[in-house]
Amino acid sequence: GLTQAGAKSVTVLTGRNDEKGLYRKLVLREDKLIGALLVGNVSGEGMMKKFILEGRLLTITDAKSKFLTGMVIEET
Repeated sequence: GLTQAGAKSVTVLTGRNDEKGLYRKLVLREDKLIGALLVGNVSGEGMMKKFILEGRLLTITDAKSKFLTGMVIEET
């Protein structure tokens, strides 16, 4: 998917857990995941890919709870 936020209508969520060496970047547009970048543990990659390819709805709140649990989260 897309990992560079170039449009104004895009929300980028980044999560990190420095102790575990984890970093995740999720890019959403209109409550849909359009891109993801995972460093370290890549669990959930299959589900993320499905959300991207099928255009499934995913709110910011759901994205945080499904894919960024236990991480320090920043939203831009």
